[in-house]
Amino acid sequence: MKQFARGFMQDRKGVTALEYALVAAVLVTVIGYAFAHLGTSLNTAFNDIGSGLTNQASKAASS
Repeated sequence: MKQFARGFMQDRKGVTALEYALVAAVLVTVIGYAFAHLGTSLNTAFNDIGSGLTNQASKAASS
């Protein structure tokens, strides 16, 4: 039993897996925030472009 406990305490594989899991969680959070922010910016940009095209088409049709 002592040998098992000593081996368990010296095993670093679980620590490495935990570190990778924490890094992955941070990356997912950052990427999710970036996509949410970028999506809002892209939506605004495309809405502005669409409004501009609609206004130009209205002016061309009334001429």
